[in-house]
Amino acid sequence: MTQISRLTMGLCSAAALGLSAHAQVYFTEDFEAGDTAVHESRGWVFDKNETALETGTDFGIATAPFGPENFPSGSVPGSSNNDPVTGERIVHPPTVRGTASTGNFLISDSDAGGGSDDVGTESEFWAITPAFSTVGSTEAWFHADLTVDNNNNGECIWELSVTVDGGATWIPFWVTAEPQRPWQAWRRGAFSGNDELDGSARMGGYPVLGSKSTTRTWDGVHGRVHFKLPAEANNKPEVKIRFLLHEAGDAWYLAADNLLVDNNPPPMGSQTVLNEGFEGGIPVTWKKTSTYDQGWSTEPLKDENGDWLRLAGGVPIHVDLLREAEKRRTVDGAELPADALLKWDTASFEAYPELTPINPNGATDGRWILMLAGGNYAMRQEATYEDEESFLETPVLDLSQAKDVYLDFLSEVLIYGGSANAEVFVSVDGGTSFTRIFTYRGALMDLGEAPYFTHHYIPVPEAAGRNNVVFRFASTGADTDQYRGFWAIDDVRVTINPEGVVAPPAVGISLSGNNVILTFEGTLEQGDGLNGPWTPVTGASPLTIEATSPTPKYYRSVR
Repeated sequence: MTQISRLTMGLCSAAALGLSAHAQVYFTEDFEAGDTAVHESRGWVFDKNETALETGTDFGIATAPFGPENFPSGSVPGSSNNDPVTGERIVHPPTVRGTASTGNFLISDSDAGGGSDDVGTESEFWAITPAFSTVGSTEAWFHADLTVDNNNNGECIWELSVTVDGGATWIPFWVTAEPQRPWQAWRRGAFSGNDELDGSARMGGYPVLGSKSTTRTWDGVHGRVHFKLPAEANNKPEVKIRFLLHEAGDAWYLAADNLLVDNNPPPMGSQTVLNEGFEGGIPVTWKKTSTYDQGWSTEPLKDENGDWLRLAGGVPIHVDLLREAEKRRTVDGAELPADALLKWDTASFEAYPELTPINPNGATDGRWILMLAGGNYAMRQEATYEDEESFLETPVLDLSQAKDVYLDFLSEVLIYGGSANAEVFVSVDGGTSFTRIFTYRGALMDLGEAPYFTHHYIPVPEAAGRNNVVFRFASTGADTDQYRGFWAIDDVRVTINPEGVVAPPAVGISLSGNNVILTFEGTLEQGDGLNGPWTPVTGASPLTIEATSPTPKYYRSVR
């Protein structure tokens, strides 16, 4: 059987971008070409509209050395994480394992900006990629190392969108609203007499609480993301992607690196070994250990007095917004229909004043579980002790027949205490020793803001071919005596590709000055498009090619 692998020649590091050996690559960007001006000369657009008045919020490229003078805002972004060796502030976005990316990256830092473009101003800042072709595609995916820190009491909208008509229309494929936006839109509309002010109109309606949607969300995002582009972007000669900040309202920041558009979905295996949604609680086959009382559970978690956070009057509340709203419907006799709770929008605040005690200006100040709310999940709450360790471990898995192993899971997390962390480990000796495969404290982030909600997909080559594998979710540290931080996980899945599956021949790409180095298996062929025609290329692997052509070349290996 003939096996074929294709690769578009690009000008970015294949290793940094995580190029698959079997991908049809449409666009890559690692921002190493230079500063903001250099990227503008390469076709990037960084701009804003006439109502955008915040200063220092503009999108641009952060470059080394990463001091204030080399950030678009003129200020190093706020971060709660410092390098454990150098002590320097970590400013890069997170990679697939949560560690910081390297080199230049894209950023908009509204927190560093002056002024506040609030709800109703219609202000917008954006960064737009150069045009690229998806001709020949039936499916296109956007991948990036990305952090979006939402302000816990903020009101902006962040959006990723795509255009195929030169920017005449934009189709969103990921959007988030900061948690206070419904309340602020309702409040400003009431004060100004503008009953038409609807903060959700720009995004076609707010995200649904508890929906598990990773593309329409109330939360920020942290890690390597994988978003499927809308069908309209398939098989098009000119496609662009836009990063957009709408009505900044002194938001926090978006930072992105190692962009890739190809035809590959998130990394997963062909066979499922473990799939746990905690519908019946935490299974007895899973192991729970904790140094103190705040361990993993599927029940509402408590403080040392048996209660959750408290309102000013002493009424205990739960961090899960839907569970708290349901409880208050009973306790306070409130008449809140389910759709009002799920939508949590301007109209609901107007129609049901009972919602106002649990708005983002309330006790948790926007720090709720929002996208997993009301469902079944495993959660651990930060509590009292700085040296707390609470572990949740999968059953022992036999992956001896696996040549590739992948772990994926939904994660909604708010790290509050300075000593706190949320990490994932793997053991290949049944739980005797562990190796870290993910951390939330290894890249740009801030403590105590709105939660992150991310679907993490993590390749775990350490576990391939091993018969005694355990995955550990480790929630450590504390939000001393406050109980505001939490980590909730759901839909934990382990997938594999078994031995014996024949993979297409690999094609790799790297840069050396102005040259591109191609490594390949089998016979290398080249063409001017994804569908050829294909002609043989003379030379053995590795092959050096001058990157001087203004038009893309396509390469494939055949065996």
